[in-house]
Amino acid sequence: MLLLDEQLAAAWRDGPDRGGAAAWHDAARALDGDRRAVEAAAFAALAVLLDGGAPPPLPAISGARTPELQLLVRAIRLWSLVRAYRFGEAASVLGRLEAALADATGAEASPRLVAAQSYADLALADAAAVGDDRATARRRWRAVAARTGAPVAARIAAHLRLAVCIGNPDDLRQSEAHLGHMLALADGSGRADDAAVALLYAALAALLRGDRARARARFERIRTRPASPRLDRMACLVFAGVADPDDAMPELADGLRAAVESGDVVGYLSCVVVGAHRYVALGRRADALVTLGAAVISLRRVAPELADVVDGERQQLRADWGEAAYQDAARAALALLDADRAREVAAP
Repeated sequence: MLLLDEQLAAAWRDGPDRGGAAAWHDAARALDGDRRAVEAAAFAALAVLLDGGAPPPLPAISGARTPELQLLVRAIRLWSLVRAYRFGEAASVLGRLEAALADATGAEASPRLVAAQSYADLALADAAAVGDDRATARRRWRAVAARTGAPVAARIAAHLRLAVCIGNPDDLRQSEAHLGHMLALADGSGRADDAAVALLYAALAALLRGDRARARARFERIRTRPASPRLDRMACLVFAGVADPDDAMPELADGLRAAVESGDVVGYLSCVVVGAHRYVALGRRADALVTLGAAVISLRRVAPELADVVDGERQQLRADWGEAAYQDAARAALALLDADRAREVAAP
């Protein structure tokens, strides 16, 4: 249990890691009935929220006894409701969180209370942003980004939100500055996934400014750093979607192979759709139809609803090209498949 106490202390100090929710969920279950189970459950929910993944269910967290844990749980409840677009329920929680945060502001600022205040500010800022109150959102994000003693995970989240919440292209330089701060915090604390996210957004900002060389350099930095396969494939997809088609296809081939090897169905779907459109950009319509057709057949066995998505892409090409051109491409696609089969038969 001493190790768990150390892990909880580190989570309060630095924040949970991206992708660390499963470990905290396991800890909360193992601690059932222990006062620390509430903290573990809170950090499990917080890890999901900071990672920006699918909205978690409203955390069933009860038994928070200390002021800082009570404030953290209120923040998680609001954040979860906002992420799940349950705005009616979020409104009442928001008022209670604002009141609790105001009460905590006048209290003696222990490190754990500073952490809880930071997450409360992030939750309230995200709620304001969803409500299109960007001034309030930015004010709270800036407060967290600059707060002495705030967990590095909270400061990273604040800088990321300030970077992406831009009002016009003139804000791109400021956005890149926030991403630079985020990258420095992530590198300084050994958070490889956060560093990859910072580089990914920095590459996109460079693309928006028309600086393709700078964008490519940042994509390459992602590929040479340790990061989760999901983020690596995300970088591959973004690069393939904006690069010259000839440069994009090898990236997509790597991403497709990694998705198949890891069983990442959504990653496979994404590579297929982006790859088909890259083939179209190269004027290789038959290859695009072969790619989509093979994906439909593969996905029908494991994810029929995703197969429908791919088939929808194929039907959209039919509408875009016109029936005559589509049939020409379909015949060329069949010829490609026949040629491949002939080569397989002739191979020793």
